[in-house]
Amino acid sequence: MSNNMRHRWGETNPIMCPVVASAVIEIGDMLVLFDANNMLDGTTYSDTATYKVYPFDCVQSGGQTQSEVECSDHFIGVAEQASPSGDSYDIRVATDGVFEYPLNSATTIYIGDMIEVYSTANNAMKEQQVTKGTTDPLGRAVEAGSSVSYVKLHIATKYRPVWS
Repeated sequence: MSNNMRHRWGETNPIMCPVVASAVIEIGDMLVLFDANNMLDGTTYSDTATYKVYPFDCVQSGGQTQSEVECSDHFIGVAEQASPSGDSYDIRVATDGVFEYPLNSATTIYIGDMIEVYSTANNAMKEQQVTKGTTDPLGRAVEAGSSVSYVKLHIATKYRPVWS
């Protein structure tokens, strides 16, 4: 997926995060903070450096359900800067705000619906696509609509947790 500025409104409360040189991060990618619990796909990212950020598509941890849990539990925010392969400079990551992402399929959304990471049946996490769900939320919808293919969500990160 190409760089997409997905921020729509609200304070982003950015932080600077280190990246690993082999990771390709694009603007708008949802990111996890790797903290040494073996959640990364070793074939894609063999140099798994701890306490660095990675896009969701690198997470493969014990099956689809576990990978979704890892993405939700370690969601650090949304990339506001790109980092091509080979770069290891820190990037700015939004930890708050409202962002707009495509849904995996058109559906009815109500204000307050929980939104979670979308993954395919073969355990591929999508770094810029979401789905309606209640299990492993990344945030909540802030606009309602029927048969919508995009959702605006207020993100909930490790720095700004999800509502109960």
